[in-house]
Formats: sequence, C-alpha cells, structure tokens
Amino acid sequence: MINDVVATLDGGFLVTHMMTKSDNEMATFGEYIKGNLLGSDTGYVISWNLTDGFGQLVNSGGIVSNGIQISDDGKTVFVNYSNGELRRINRLTGNIEASNDTLPPLDNATWTPDGRLLLAGGSQNPVDMVAIMMNCTNLEAGTCPANHVILSADPHTLEAEIIYEGGAGTPGGTDNVATMSELASFLLSFLSNVFVDPATMPEFLRVFVNLNPISLTATSMRGLLQGNIVFGDTILLRLCLRVPS
Repeated sequence: MINDVVATLDGGFLVTHMMTKSDNEMATFGEYIKGNLLGSDTGYVISWNLTDGFGQLVNSGGIVSNGIQISDDGKTVFVNYSNGELRRINRLTGNIEASNDTLPPLDNATWTPDGRLLLAGGSQNPVDMVAIMMNCTNLEAGTCPANHVILSADPHTLEAEIIYEGGAGTPGGTDNVATMSELASFLLSFLSNVFVDPATMPEFLRVFVNLNPISLTATSMRGLLQGNIVFGDTILLRLCLRVPS
C-alpha cells in the first residue's frame, strides 16, 4: 500500500510503502494493528531511478511509513510514520541524521515558503484510532470523525509545534495541509491555456493566462511531447514554482 511520493533531481522518485495491502479488509486492519499497537515495522520508502531501478531507502523501515518530503538539494529525506516519528535520512549514505518520535501519529507533509515542514497529525486517543480504521478508510462522503492536528516542524532539529487543532467532524489533517494548494491549482486551471486558446481571450485576461504557472506547465509539457519546447517558458516556470537547479 503506497501513499506519498516526491520527485528526485535525477529524474526518479521516492514513495512511501505503508504496509502490505490485502483484498481482505481484516488482513489490512491486522497490518495496521501490527504496526501501531504491537510496534512492528510495516513499511519503508521505495526508491526508483532510470539507472538503478527499484530499491529500498536504507534505514527507512518503520511503523506505517506515511508522508515524505525531500530537501531542495535532493540529499535529505524526511519521512513521517504513524507511530508519531519524524525521521531525517541522508539519501546518499542512508544514515539517520535526526529523529523525533514524540509527535502525534503523522500523515502527509508539505513545505512552507519559509522552509519549515507542515505535518498533518492524527489523534493519539485509541478511540479515535479505531474510528479512523472503522469509519474513515472507505469514506466516500462527509468528514472523518477523528480529531487531528497540524504541526510546524524545524527541518534541522525536527522540533515541532502544533499550530492547528481540529475536532471531530472538521476536515481531516491531510486535507488541511493540501486543500488550499489544491483549491488554488483547481481555480488556476480554469484561468489557463489548458482548456482554451489564449488567442481567443480578451487582452487583459490573456496577459494573466500567459503568466499563469498552470499555463507554463501545460505549454512546457506540450513542447516536450511535440519536440518544440520553448526555452523561455521553462525559465518562467522555474521562477514561478521556485524549482531548485
């Protein structure tokens, strides 16, 4: 059962493998219990690149490995685990550089503009943990009834503080970390060249659409696929998204 993924600078990716998934829901529940209640490792981080193929990130084994992020230089990986551990791993040596196992059960993560990690966390209450498994795993409508938190973590010390607490019935922690960026992307896609040719738009709108990061991404991808990518578009895209060189 894979969960979160990040791209690497060599054109590959890292993805968290949480646990072994089965068509039998009780077997999957058993894996969750094995990790969170019995303290046994259930997952790890899978790596892939064109040269080496698939592999396992050294020292990434843990209890329900969940969220993952990577540093701008691609050398350091941050992995969240559902037992409340945040781990910093040197991707080149496999050494665990730092670890904080005093946090709430962790879900996914994202970077803030000032270089801190935002972590979605769950409740440590056993009742909430059971509620998540029984009511949230296959949720198709409504909200998960469990409590949750969002933490801000220092990537150097891994010390974290809670910056938001949500009660049962409010949007889940992972959604709170991701929803605003997803909403922005969703809205920007309708003000881009993805669906409509900017040449057919009013001048004032065309200026915005041509500078929209979604438009630049779409234009660059079209250029790559058609073999006529424009260098200037990729430069603008880098500036807009702050992609490291």
